[in-house]
Amino acid sequence: MEECKLWPGGKDKDGYGRVKIHGRDLFAHRIALEIKIGRKLNRDEVAMHLCDNPPCFNPNHLKVGNARENKQMERDGAETLANKLLSGWKDIYL
Repeated sequence: MEECKLWPGGKDKDGYGRVKIHGRDLFAHRIALEIKIGRKLNRDEVAMHLCDNPPCFNPNHLKVGNARENKQMERDGAETLANKLLSGWKDIYL
């Protein structure tokens, strides 16, 4: 996996990058993922870190998921999820 891109601006108490856009305080990683996928995330979608590094906003380290998947990843660890995803991609594309 390529290196994390760490948010240089403000961060919240958990280390997640924060950015103000039109007066709204937003997560930097969420905005990075929305730009990558070309749409806003739905209310029930979250931007999940595959690298398990809160200040990272590298879009290649982010995945669209839901709250349940995000909690599961917290329990299992991001590395486990990333390995599962990569295994799935290998099965499909290689």
